[in-house]
Amino acid sequence: MLAISIVAFLPTLQTHGFRAVQNFTWFTFGEQTLRLGFVLDPLAAAMLVMISLVSLCIFVFSVGYMADDKNFTRFFAYLSFFSGAMLGVVIANSLLLLFMFWELVGLASYLLIGFWIERPSAAAAAKKAFITTRIGDMGFFSECSGSTIAVAHCFSTMAAADVLKAPVWPCLAQAPRSSRF
Repeated sequence: MLAISIVAFLPTLQTHGFRAVQNFTWFTFGEQTLRLGFVLDPLAAAMLVMISLVSLCIFVFSVGYMADDKNFTRFFAYLSFFSGAMLGVVIANSLLLLFMFWELVGLASYLLIGFWIERPSAAAAAKKAFITTRIGDMGFFSECSGSTIAVAHCFSTMAAADVLKAPVWPCLAQAPRSSRF
């Protein structure tokens, strides 16, 4: 994983303004299409290397720490799932895909926190973490969407770069003055 991240990082150092985008159509609603994809730019590539390096360190430490555990394989499956979800957050090309990977990070956190589920303290901690992250996710999603009307715009223009470029979302710009933030 680290080697692949470094290979992805090298072109971003050599080419000014490097940006690689891979999109695919996920759903089609009449004439509207929902496109998801991945983007690799210098910041995303640097974060890929950082996440991969930290993950490698955690994996190396965990091999010794979990050596005698009977659920060694399950732990590393959860840890790999967590690392993959974090990498997905970094390279997501749309707010929807970012949110989906963010939810996967939350699920992986729940699985890792509750790894020793037979212990009551681990089960309680996993449940508390799950509920806390669901509350945070609702706030995250509401901030991404802005309002119920803006959700429609968000899902029709799903490219994060397009949404962030707009000075004010069109649906909010046309709203009456009393309903603006």
